[in-house]
Amino acid sequence: MPTNRPIRAATGNHRRQPIREVQREYRHVRGLTTGQVDLRSTMQHDILSHDAFHIHLLEMLNYYITMRDQLDEDDELMPDVMAKIDTIADIINANAQNRGAILNEEQQLFDINPDEDQPIQYGPPALRSFDEWDDRRLRAWTGYTVNELREIAEHFDLVEGEVRIQNHENHYYRFTRQEIHIFGFVKIYSGLDNSQLSDVIFGGCPRRWSNGFKWFLNYLDERYIHIISLSGLKREVHNFPR
Repeated sequence: MPTNRPIRAATGNHRRQPIREVQREYRHVRGLTTGQVDLRSTMQHDILSHDAFHIHLLEMLNYYITMRDQLDEDDELMPDVMAKIDTIADIINANAQNRGAILNEEQQLFDINPDEDQPIQYGPPALRSFDEWDDRRLRAWTGYTVNELREIAEHFDLVEGEVRIQNHENHYYRFTRQEIHIFGFVKIYSGLDNSQLSDVIFGGCPRRWSNGFKWFLNYLDERYIHIISLSGLKREVHNFPR
């Protein structure tokens, strides 16, 4: 007869002891700790996420290629369509490189001796100023040309200088005001998350950009609090008669 499994007092369901025994055997045979198994699961999930993102990008690429083939060469939409195709192609290549890096790291950590492990490092921050962009690429990522986005940055006072942003470990990230401005507009326009943007365009650690984007939002909120808050609406109340 099978062994009776313990019953959970709260739910009345059987405890999943046999599954835990399988997990323990899995770890024991491979010499892994519980934390290492969780790390491996996370890395494998990231690899699958990159695969799903790749499929989504291919669908988008096929859509714009089909649109390109249906347009005349002198059609006014052709520059925007070509910019989208170039951008998606860049993302596909970067996504494949990042997937390969995660897969390589996963193999190094779990398939060979840890003493031979070569950790994967983030690339250095890139595209930190307007001078490193051209109109076609910046328009594809933000909807603005270089001069247009620079003019907005001048109104925001985000053209000259640097800022130091403290993280939760009491360390400081250094940013140019231009790169925070550019990153903020690219993130809002593209809808990509910090990890995807750091892989595809800006380099650096996603945690760095997370702190930078939060600073960008808080900075604009404080700078224009008298315009976008209720006190700003009071100045326009006469334009809305009862």
